[in-house]
Amino acid sequence: FSVYSDALFITDFGSREQRPSTKQDVVNFVRLADALPSIDKVPNPCHEQNVQERTGLLHTLEAVLGNTLKLQSFAPQNVAEVEIACEMATIANGGQPVAERPIFSSGVSTTSPLMLDHDSAAILMFLARARIPFITAPCPMSGGTSPLSLMGTLLMQAAENLALITMAQCVEEGCPLVMGGAAGPMDMRTAVLAYGAPERSLLIAANNQIQRFYGLPTHAASIATNNWEPDIQTGAERMLIILVRLMMQPNLWGGAGGLTSGKTLSLEQVVIDDYLLQMGRRLLRGVDTSEEMWAIEEIEEVGPGGSYLMTPLTLKLMRSDEMLSSPLVNMEEERGASMRERAHARAQEILASHRSPVPEAVVEELRRYVERRASKA
Repeated sequence: FSVYSDALFITDFGSREQRPSTKQDVVNFVRLADALPSIDKVPNPCHEQNVQERTGLLHTLEAVLGNTLKLQSFAPQNVAEVEIACEMATIANGGQPVAERPIFSSGVSTTSPLMLDHDSAAILMFLARARIPFITAPCPMSGGTSPLSLMGTLLMQAAENLALITMAQCVEEGCPLVMGGAAGPMDMRTAVLAYGAPERSLLIAANNQIQRFYGLPTHAASIATNNWEPDIQTGAERMLIILVRLMMQPNLWGGAGGLTSGKTLSLEQVVIDDYLLQMGRRLLRGVDTSEEMWAIEEIEEVGPGGSYLMTPLTLKLMRSDEMLSSPLVNMEEERGASMRERAHARAQEILASHRSPVPEAVVEELRRYVERRASKA
């Protein structure tokens, strides 16, 4: 499960405006993702946009690789960017080549319908030869770049996926890859991809069955939604998306924090998504039916009209995972703060206390690399 990747804007707490992301935003989101145990993978969440375009990538990767040891991912625009990512990942890897010990994955997408541009083809061949794991990620949009029918969109996505996989295996047989796909319906009122629509979850779930039919590792598209803030619409759509993903059990998935069709990130939404994931996992874990949990002796002992507040089983289980409890949930009714307010406080608490697990020597070497490359840009 990962945080969202490659957002362009940030939604600050208490603001109705989105602003361009900065290097400090990259650091903040990476550190938050590094601290949350539910998040396993940390891509470039957003980008440094306060420097020249040619050096922004260097600063963004420095902020990511210098603040987490979790698996990373990267969506390059051309081969030159892949080469930079490999060089910086090798530094973060203690000098060990990425192909020998992969610490990041990448992705290649078609241009639906049924096209592959020059840069994407070159990236695919580079990744295949270097044996760097990557995700195939066609993104057809029902009614726009694929048939309006869900089945027609699935067929086109499968064809584009198989074309990418075949090309990669022709370049380097046995190269590691994950079969993905991010198909979704086009909203006919606005002509945008309807991220939170139930049909998109149907397409993602059906694609997961196709991936498993071929016996390949699976990737499910982002849980990002179209709305711009953590509110009722976002929460309702997110919970549906997360439950469907948990039932599918893809190998790779995520998108925590992503809003406005993936263009915007919110620290509060990352924290809320972490909790929604816990809720979904608790639901699907079901009821523990082991002998102790039947509590027959306690029921007999307490009898009619009694209280279970201080019984041995209550005391034993009250801090266990039998009942999900979260400081994000308002149980104080009218006196309590909203989930968004609580998520903001939690995010600020983490950022104030969490420190990068990356060794100082690696952080310094990454800094020197960025300085050298930036001076030549």
